[in-house]
Amino acid sequence: MEAEGAIEGLCEEATCSICLEYFIDPVTIACGHNFCQACFDQLWEDPNVDSCCPQCRERIKQRNFRPNRQLANMVEIVRNFQERKGLKRKWEEPQRHKHAVVIFLA
Repeated sequence: MEAEGAIEGLCEEATCSICLEYFIDPVTIACGHNFCQACFDQLWEDPNVDSCCPQCRERIKQRNFRPNRQLANMVEIVRNFQERKGLKRKWEEPQRHKHAVVIFLA
């Protein structure tokens, strides 16, 4: 059971908090949080407008991000492991990045 908890935790860490799918081309923003490139692009459509991180609400002044290659590699390892073991994720997977991202800012 301990191994299942560790695997579940690893799967959660490999998941974007916006689309709830495994990261695709993950990027890291200034506050240190990670998102899929497509999710990030949808959130910051206008580079001239400040926005907030969807996780910590820290103000992001520029559409500034860096690709996270290590996270992308980890996600690939998790996917391969999951496929080999025939494991299923706990939640139902939505259609990959086909839904609009809606964020409510206070």
